[in-house]
Amino acid sequence: GQNPMVRVKTSNQSDRGGWRLMAARGMGVGLVLCSSVALFNLVRFQLTSPLRGASELAVVHEPFPIRGLRSISMKVSHDDCMDPIRLGRSGDGGWWACGKLSTPCTVYSFGIFDSFSFDQAVADKGCKVHGFDPSKPGLKSKPAYERIHGATYHEFGIGGVDRLYGPGEVPFSWPGIGYLTETNSDPWQLYALPSIMKKNNHDHLSILKVDVEGSEWAAMEGILSSSWDQLLVEFHFHPAQFKLIKEGNGVSIESSEESPMLELVEKLVTIATLWKLDWNGNQCLELSWIRKT
Repeated sequence: GQNPMVRVKTSNQSDRGGWRLMAARGMGVGLVLCSSVALFNLVRFQLTSPLRGASELAVVHEPFPIRGLRSISMKVSHDDCMDPIRLGRSGDGGWWACGKLSTPCTVYSFGIFDSFSFDQAVADKGCKVHGFDPSKPGLKSKPAYERIHGATYHEFGIGGVDRLYGPGEVPFSWPGIGYLTETNSDPWQLYALPSIMKKNNHDHLSILKVDVEGSEWAAMEGILSSSWDQLLVEFHFHPAQFKLIKEGNGVSIESSEESPMLELVEKLVTIATLWKLDWNGNQCLELSWIRKT
């Protein structure tokens, strides 16, 4: 559908606050939203969603709730990758990876939208790359994507379970697709990563790239249980619950309550080493991990 109309009102509330999306659910597919979060601070949005006719989403800016924060820290270990390479363009859409790729080289890229310079770069290195995106913008890019030598486009996405979601049924997470619209307008087929790898007859991935605007959390259990050398992922932390604080060469993540997301991050730290961290706005982190041997 079309982008919603956005009416902006200024707010005098503290910049310590976060965004609470009331009645907004979503699962993203690779839009460039996080860099905009800082610009949207101190304003209140009212959205008229084309998916709900004239209904209005209540998006309210409120103080960050202090209820006994739980926090974890992630430290960057640059020495674990001595040959970093930029795959794709220098801006959004490109990713940092460790230069030594396993052979045969198989790459999964979740979240295509209209930017696939990363996919082109890994294909140029002789890798077989598989792109996944069930969204309208992604499907529109499919013909151009399939002109990449060694690339295959899949019209389904990654999720926590294997399921066909009807329009409006995808369980969205912040920030979601469509610049804060709340749901999918068309049916989407989603699979957990182990099911996708089995479907494609793959038992190991050289690189797994996940840039899916909040849906990474539902997919993380499957990601953690699968075999890969490198994980390139953007984590999105809802401002109403999480505060991200720069801490030396790492980051501290504070939550207002016990969070399954933090438990997933803790599990990831046990199996992989973080060697590259880039901030994308105040609430999103682009992270490059290498599997521990």
